[in-house]
Amino acid sequence: MRWGAGMGGAVAIALALGGGAIQAQTTYTWTQTAGGTQNWDTAENWSGGAIPDPAAGDTVDFGAVNLAANATLVLGADRTAEVWKFGDTSGAQTWTVSAGNRIVLAGTTPTIHVAQNSATLNNVLDGVAGLAKTGAGTLTLSGNNTYGGDTTIQAGTVNAAHVTAFGTGTNVTVAGSATIAPGYGLYPVLAQGLTVNSGATATISLPTQYYRMTFTGPLAGGGILYALGSPGGAGGALSLTNANNTFTGTIQNYSPGNGSLVLTVNSLPDSTNRIRLNGGAYPGLLALGAGLAKPLLFESRQIELYGSGGGCIQNNNAAAANTISIRTDLLVSTNGNKKFTLGGSNTGTNTFAGAITNGPGTNAVISLAKADAGRWILSGTNTYSGATTISGGTLEIGGAGVLGGGIYAGNVTNNATLRWNSSADQTLSGAIVGTGVLIKENDGTLTLAGTNSYSGATTIRSGALVGVTGGGCVNSAVTVTNAPDSVAALGIRVTDGALQWSCASLAFRTNGVGAQLRFQFDVEPSGTLAPLSVTGNLTFSGAPEVVVQGVALPGGLYPLVVVGGAAPAEVPTLNAQGAGGALFWGGPDNKTLLLLNSGG
Repeated sequence: MRWGAGMGGAVAIALALGGGAIQAQTTYTWTQTAGGTQNWDTAENWSGGAIPDPAAGDTVDFGAVNLAANATLVLGADRTAEVWKFGDTSGAQTWTVSAGNRIVLAGTTPTIHVAQNSATLNNVLDGVAGLAKTGAGTLTLSGNNTYGGDTTIQAGTVNAAHVTAFGTGTNVTVAGSATIAPGYGLYPVLAQGLTVNSGATATISLPTQYYRMTFTGPLAGGGILYALGSPGGAGGALSLTNANNTFTGTIQNYSPGNGSLVLTVNSLPDSTNRIRLNGGAYPGLLALGAGLAKPLLFESRQIELYGSGGGCIQNNNAAAANTISIRTDLLVSTNGNKKFTLGGSNTGTNTFAGAITNGPGTNAVISLAKADAGRWILSGTNTYSGATTISGGTLEIGGAGVLGGGIYAGNVTNNATLRWNSSADQTLSGAIVGTGVLIKENDGTLTLAGTNSYSGATTIRSGALVGVTGGGCVNSAVTVTNAPDSVAALGIRVTDGALQWSCASLAFRTNGVGAQLRFQFDVEPSGTLAPLSVTGNLTFSGAPEVVVQGVALPGGLYPLVVVGGAAPAEVPTLNAQGAGGALFWGGPDNKTLLLLNSGG
């Protein structure tokens, strides 16, 4: 290797191998410090006073000066070099390269180094060997770039201010800690994929709703992908729409603004690394996107709520088979009350099978929200103690799922559909409010111990829905309609003979012999007050079986049901466990179902 002075003060480096020079590399250094608009073709702007004509393998250095003002460079012609350096040795001055001529990236490793502050390239970048961005500064690519090969970002920030900012290559790789940002209002849909190397962090800066970015190539690597919003505006969007993503690293979404920052994937493999969500008034959001996609199955990946805000998982894919299944427990790693939201339009069997629990400490209550028109199933042993809100679609408690470990004291606001399809027994002691419907399925027993004001219908298709006296579904029309070969029951648990359980109306539609009206007497009943009050009509389409169980009843007459509207003439079948007797209609207008008990 030999060093020498190049023409006009440039520094030339000749590399020799086996006695023969294989490449001459020259560095050309800019010396003009005034800033403002400056021309390449002005000799006085260069070290040595000569206008350079660099070639492949050479370096052009605009970062060795202390600029007095921001500088704009006019190339004057297409310029070729391997390494381009920009910076300001002191102060906050910036560089801009005017449009009109190309920078040709030519050499083994074409590089643009922005040491600090920023450099904006409004011209076209061309070449065939890709681009490496180095240095802590910000590089803005505003031209209709045509360079081929992949882009590697080692450090600093790259602003993609054109839809072809990254040229015609197939991939953008983040190899260190670096930031990528789209141009304001541009919403680029990039042909490239995104790779985040293991040990690297790729921050995608999306401060407001006017910053959105899409990578249509695959997401790969094992580093950290961090979608970062800003408190100053509504959330932006990052979309990774390839159906063959292989990324196994950590995904992090921080959405502190006036709307959710939406991070969309159309596929994502399982991994031991987490999906970390945080927000402010709106949650950080991870979504399965529309179009060509694959189901998400997380048997090892955890959803983590960190910081002070909440998180949302959403499925917006139209194919019912493209579901999200999460089989790990929700991780809440910080103190503070938070909301966890499940949403999207997908109506398939989207399932959160892990446990949703409160966070650490005494002030980390988790609430659950079901949003949008789709369907989500909770099948784990959930112990969160905050409220449950259903604003759209269906929230299903399935499998052997429970809330509150089986006894849930939180209130439920249901303005859509609450489907109880669990094989486990459950008590809800809080209130259910809203306009939505309640559907009871599966063999487990659902006990409503509170006074519920929701106005939607209640349908019991399998198992038992049990109301505790003193409460009721006062505005709900209750229907018991069993499927063939199954038993569906409305049960009344009498814990105080002076109290009733009431509903707006009650209908039995019996398939076979599987519809029942059960009375569980924990205390001796009243001889004057029926434990079940139907304020509207009671109708039979096939009379139910009335089951009486609990404490031994003395012989006598006991009212079981009082009807405020129309009552049927048909008398149900009695199954009085441990006692004998008969049922008949009596009372004013024959609207009271009476048990004449012969004693046990």
